[in-house]
Amino acid sequence: MYCFIGNSHLHQFNINGYRSQTGHQIDTIECTGASIKGLVNLNSKLQVVPMIKEYQSKNPSSTFIFFLGQVDLDFGYYFKCVKDGTKHDIHAYIDNLIGLYETFLSNDITNPFCVLGINPSVIRDIRHNFNVSFHCPNGKDGFYSEIGQGIQFEDVKYIYSDSLETRCAYTKMFNKALEEMCKRRNFKFIDISPVLFDGNVLKSKYVPVNEMDHHLKLTTDTDMIEFIFARLA
Repeated sequence: MYCFIGNSHLHQFNINGYRSQTGHQIDTIECTGASIKGLVNLNSKLQVVPMIKEYQSKNPSSTFIFFLGQVDLDFGYYFKCVKDGTKHDIHAYIDNLIGLYETFLSNDITNPFCVLGINPSVIRDIRHNFNVSFHCPNGKDGFYSEIGQGIQFEDVKYIYSDSLETRCAYTKMFNKALEEMCKRRNFKFIDISPVLFDGNVLKSKYVPVNEMDHHLKLTTDTDMIEFIFARLA
């Protein structure tokens, strides 16, 4: 038995389609906006950890597949910069995230598990990074209410100044640091980028039509999840 743990990005794997094709028993713990930061936040609004622990107590042999970090890189980094009034060093931010993830996995997870690397950023208009954090009430941990709804993009444009190429470089940095941590701790890690890219270019079938979308374009195939299960064996 397997259980994917993540946020709305889990939809890209077409888990239901794969279940139908293979008969695999696959559960999901999905919370829109779930982040690494929320795993160690006792005041988390989403309360993902209690759901994980309840599932773990009932299914101690199920293998967890963690897919977290996209929210932290696409939105959490910039939110923290706005909150603190400064553009933080991305290396320090990523190092902190990896440390939080390591702490949670080593202290709270007793089931077998593997960790997935995250997607490249696909948000072509960075105003979307701002809007999701400050103008869309979808309940991400720590967002919105701490600062208030009156803030406008022009007020913090100096923080939301990174190009798509730069933001994709951030996700590569995160994945490299995550893989290194997993190797050091002997955690199973799967880099999903080989199935996403043709060379250095994101496959066209995954590029969202809307330039203000943070999800990969959904497909009817099961290439990604097949790639993952081939490496779980």
